[in-house]
Amino acid sequence: MPESLPLGAKSGGSFRTPSSGKQKAKRTPSFTTRRRTHSFRKDEPDSNNVKQDGAQENDNEMRMHVLQGFLERKSVFQSGGKRAPVRSWRGFNAVLTKDNFSLYKEDSRSPSFCAQMSEISVVERATDYVKKRFVFRLVLNDGGVMLFSTDTSESLNRWVDALNTVRETLC
Repeated sequence: MPESLPLGAKSGGSFRTPSSGKQKAKRTPSFTTRRRTHSFRKDEPDSNNVKQDGAQENDNEMRMHVLQGFLERKSVFQSGGKRAPVRSWRGFNAVLTKDNFSLYKEDSRSPSFCAQMSEISVVERATDYVKKRFVFRLVLNDGGVMLFSTDTSESLNRWVDALNTVRETLC
């Protein structure tokens, strides 16, 4: 027969079922359900690390970097002019070379977004966007529109000028 406790007393925490003798399952998971994110800003004190006319050291590729640094991207429209399903700001390490513009997530070796410079039709400062400062707009030939945010007005000017210069040299 089970022990009876005095009124108001608590048991020692062992919840056992009378038949099996095992503890009841917890209602909360034993693992964390929150997404862990990593920022490039934690690794580098200068978040817009710029390499001009430098060579890429990793993998046997020796492409020339025109510009690289941390950018936040917001997709507004997908290709075809359809509204993007995820329109939140996401951080990427951006690399501009002579022939393409690539975005890398964290320490990934493969780009999560890559556009040939011939696919880019317009690069302009987004003066109509008032929710964030230092934002520029990139419009693709297929109707895709993305907003990019930088930390300072100098880096905004550097990115817009570099993208327009590289795009104009290919046309």
